[in-house]
Amino acid sequence: MLPAMPFASVRLIGFSYLHTRWLYGTALAATIGAGLFAAFVNAVGAMHGAMYCNLDRFALWPYLAAIASGRARSFPLLPWLVGPTFLLCLFLAIGLTLRSARLRLVTTAARK
Repeated sequence: MLPAMPFASVRLIGFSYLHTRWLYGTALAATIGAGLFAAFVNAVGAMHGAMYCNLDRFALWPYLAAIASGRARSFPLLPWLVGPTFLLCLFLAIGLTLRSARLRLVTTAARK
């Protein structure tokens, strides 16, 4: 959740000032792209290791090289990520189910 917070706040506050459809779409695509990249970097860090103390080099490239060559470490954050990931998927499924049920209810009421 932490990598997504800046993008959520930009969405809530900053996008209300974009008045043209093209600018809104461009900003939305950039925000989604940056969010996906952040999630990818965090996933690689969670699979290979959470700490990389060499500040002169970006940790993504050495970690990807190690994973590609088969030198992947055991998943150090896996025990800590299983529970929150399960809860996130559960709440997302519940939210989508409730939303689709609410949309069906609204469209049914609008037809009458």
